[in-house]
Amino acid sequence: MYCSHDQLIALNVSNNSALTELSCINNQLTSLDISKCTALTSLGCNFNQLTSLDVTKNTALSSLDCNHNKLKFSTLKGDFYNKYHSGRIYSFQYEQQPPIFISSTIKAGEVIDLSSEYNLDGIITNYTWYDSEGNEVTPTQSYNGVFTFGKDFVGKTLPCAMTNDKFPLFKEDNDIGDGKRYVPADCRLATTEVTIIDEEEPTPPDTHCLWHLMCRGEFY
Repeated sequence: MYCSHDQLIALNVSNNSALTELSCINNQLTSLDISKCTALTSLGCNFNQLTSLDVTKNTALSSLDCNHNKLKFSTLKGDFYNKYHSGRIYSFQYEQQPPIFISSTIKAGEVIDLSSEYNLDGIITNYTWYDSEGNEVTPTQSYNGVFTFGKDFVGKTLPCAMTNDKFPLFKEDNDIGDGKRYVPADCRLATTEVTIIDEEEPTPPDTHCLWHLMCRGEFY
């Protein structure tokens, strides 16, 4: 079935159990249920808006391209590790996904929770934090994918790269020499950059409320 480049926002293939090939590339799909397509051998669903994809029931699948969606470790389901190491030829492409959004600023000591990506069927994710120069840094506190950075990190801008053996194509970060690394946008599951701040910026006054107070004579 070919339905690519059609601006589709929904696609129902639940009645196509004999379907072997599906190409729905470059649409606007936010979800795709292929659990009934047990004969599927090839799926191209890249360049969509998918936030989850489950191919665990598609045991015949040998070709998958779901790059350029909005997938994470925790929302991409499939036996990628065993197939990657099986010795058979599989064409799986899933590693180009946008960074996981973290607030652009976090107060020192405030929790950064990435625990949803921590434990994937018993396989533990490795988290590596970097500063803006590519130097690896160690969070002040770290427990099962939950992190805090103390006041000694104030002013620093930090991204995090994640790897998990369940997803072999999400590769290690690149070495740029002198012990420094960097986290590229592609071929990693990474976070957006977050800057650690000391205190929250003062909240600007509500001018609408001030106007009412002045009118009532309660503010002058």
